Amino acid sequence: MKYIDLHCDAIMKAYYKGYSYERNEGHVDLEKLISSGCLMQFYAVFFSLENVPSAFEHYQKMSNHFLAFLKDREDIGLVRNYGDINPNRVNAVLTVEEGGVLEGNIDHLKTLYEDGVRSITLTWNYENEIGYPSSKFIHSDKGLKKFGKEVVEAMNEYGMIIDVSHLSDQGTKEVCKLSKQPIIASHSNSRALTHHERNLTDELIRDIANTGGLVGLNFYPQFVTGTDHMELKALVRHADHIRNQGGIDTLAIGSDFDGIGGNLDIKDASQMYKLADELKKSGFSRNEIEKVFHKNALRVFYEVVG
Repeated sequence: MKYIDLHCDAIMKAYYKGYSYERNEGHVDLEKLISSGCLMQFYAVFFSLENVPSAFEHYQKMSNHFLAFLKDREDIGLVRNYGDINPNRVNAVLTVEEGGVLEGNIDHLKTLYEDGVRSITLTWNYENEIGYPSSKFIHSDKGLKKFGKEVVEAMNEYGMIIDVSHLSDQGTKEVCKLSKQPIIASHSNSRALTHHERNLTDELIRDIANTGGLVGLNFYPQFVTGTDHMELKALVRHADHIRNQGGIDTLAIGSDFDGIGGNLDIKDASQMYKLADELKKSGFSRNEIEKVFHKNALRVFYEVVG
């Protein structure tokens, strides 16, 4: 079954560890994506702000590294809008996991858009010019800053998908109220099932659903079971809970592959079929599984990016 994955860190592994985008020992490479029937893979440019002198310049280096790989290929290509999607290849969506790359400069957002970036995770685990993270609940009551509200409005205007994974609870609530377009939590699970600050409360799941947005199932064991084992049955329990809170149209996949460790029942992108099989065993219908795997993400991409 074709699938769309809203988040992976393969660019980080390629840039810092020299992994080949085509074939490597990690979770995501082109060979695995093709073998598993991946329709769209969202590739995140991610790095810690503390480790670079200029966040914007470092973003440019990492994004150019990835874009150079995509150039003139027929088996994978960059998607800038819905019309670019080709069912006969892997379609790559360039994203940024750390709104701090903007350095508080709204003009940088235009540059990112022109580069092909179509989604931005507003924060990672540290405070930035946009707002506050969900890190260890210490910022849960702090929301968007003035610049953050400006970014939300500008992303709506450009047609960029706003991603609230890693954002504080209050910040997520504010984005849901401010955004005129569907938003996503690209790689977050249910906090009611696994009490971790990176997971979403039932209220936040419903808020995101009310925007027409998505919650992408994250495979990281700590978010699934609170242990070092990502148990497939437990992941499906998260799927069932999110469906019950936000509706089936809210569910998607956001593996966080190449950004996670631990004992995973789904070892890498080549084994995505295991999730479909387990969803079926748990009573999800064929149409519901297709929505989780690609239909919901396609809808939001079309509505926001156009």
